[in-house]
Amino acid sequence: MATQCNGRSRKMTNILQVKLLSEHARMPERNHKTDAGYDIFSAETVVLEPQEKAVIKTDVAVSIPEGYVGLLTSRSGVSSKTHLVIETGKIDAGYQGNLGINIKNDEERDGIPFLYDDIDAELEDGLISILDIKGNYVQDGRGIRRVYQINKGDKLAQLVIVPIWTPELKQVEEFESVSERGAKGFGSSGV
Repeated sequence: MATQCNGRSRKMTNILQVKLLSEHARMPERNHKTDAGYDIFSAETVVLEPQEKAVIKTDVAVSIPEGYVGLLTSRSGVSSKTHLVIETGKIDAGYQGNLGINIKNDEERDGIPFLYDDIDAELEDGLISILDIKGNYVQDGRGIRRVYQINKGDKLAQLVIVPIWTPELKQVEEFESVSERGAKGFGSSGV
């Protein structure tokens, strides 16, 4: 079956080429055949302090077909059970490098200064509670500081492949048709 993409005909395929870049990489997978996204796994173990951001390595590369974009987004289990926020990443057709998961621990800072130079000393004294990506305590300190530990092999994000439309841009003084909403923005339809 052929389809038009930006004026060019190309053959549709139901194959996404995936390259595993290290022994720490895992092949993306779906739990159910009707799932829109493929689970993407962490290839490293990282501890995130409150309000800390990181780009987690997956050691996976994909070849997104022309006419599509890959969206690396949150998994509902992670976002509903933790303060971890996965910022949606866009993988353009043509990018074939290591997929990175842009993540932030959105837990509020506690205002308590670090008592030691490294996290290990605070762990030893029980000043930190460490949670996993399911919101379960890995090590329950006295709760003074809650950090998240992302482990190598954790299902951390989902990759969703969607078609895109890339029209030619045309600058105009006025739109050809005016919508009922017009330029009414945030909150214009009520709260």
